[in-house]
Order: sequence, then C-alpha cells, then structure tokens
Amino acid sequence: MSRKSKAMEFVEEMYNISVTGRHVTITDAMKDYAIEKVSKIERFSDRIIDVVITMDVQKREHRVAIVMKVNNSKIKSEAAS
Repeated sequence: MSRKSKAMEFVEEMYNISVTGRHVTITDAMKDYAIEKVSKIERFSDRIIDVVITMDVQKREHRVAIVMKVNNSKIKSEAAS
C-alpha cells in the first residue's frame, strides 16, 4: 500500500482534519503532504478525535502547528524552519 493511499484512508475515517493557512494560501499539494505526515501518528493511538494543522509563513520562516485531540487529551506540536 502506498503512502498516499494510506493517507487518504486516514482522511476517510471518522477523524475531523482541518488544514488552514495563515499568511499563505494552502494548495492541494501542501494539504496532501500534511495529511500524509499526520497519518503516520495513527500507529500510536487509535482514538484520535480531531486534528487541526495550521501553516504560517512570515518572511523566510515557515511554521506548522498541529493540535490533536486524543480521548480526553490535547497534544500540541510546533515546528519552524
């Protein structure tokens, strides 16, 4: 099974996934890439409720914030380059 088909399987399940952009227009390729990367997290927990991905671009700095609701917990992760 390819990574892209596995990512699409992740989207088709009952998770609420939203990909938004701040100061940037999100293309389909960016959205697919983000979903593909987030779908790998499913192996750690099968009780994912909601995933919010926010992409931000300011000058030369690109930031991504991911907030995931799992059971009664909220997991937040950020990265910048």
